[in-house]
Amino acid sequence: MIINSSAYQVIDIILFLVCALTLLRSYQKGFFRILYDILAILVSFYVAFQSYDTWASAHQVLDDSLMNDVFWMIALYLGMRLITGVVRLLIPSLKKTNPLSVINHLLGLAVGVLKVIIILELVSRVLTSALFQNGEDYVDQSVIYNAKERIQTISHETNQ
Repeated sequence: MIINSSAYQVIDIILFLVCALTLLRSYQKGFFRILYDILAILVSFYVAFQSYDTWASAHQVLDDSLMNDVFWMIALYLGMRLITGVVRLLIPSLKKTNPLSVINHLLGLAVGVLKVIIILELVSRVLTSALFQNGEDYVDQSVIYNAKERIQTISHETNQ
């Protein structure tokens, strides 16, 4: 699949909005709920990425092989997110509680920054995988590349 170069800005705007909303929700949810969300994203992505080819070969939903793979990757990710959402409801300490304190929300925001970094990294890995022929070109020109450069600069400065 090829990403149309005219769609680069639209994808960047969507990624920016997702990141901004993630940070806002992270502040609102607090530390422990965001920490669980990050683990749920990583587990869901891992399961989807490791098993989509098995599901795609066993259940041919779409005629095009590549589109069938993409369909099953998305379906497995969403299915795992649904399962982790149900598990979250069963854990009493992760249910919505009264705001504990400003510190809880600020820690949630800080972990939200980590969540944004993880989301951008996962999107980058999907776009540079074999699913997209020019995904690496997009990543090199996108907000993802700029964010990675800034993160590396900040981590390099703090290590010195």
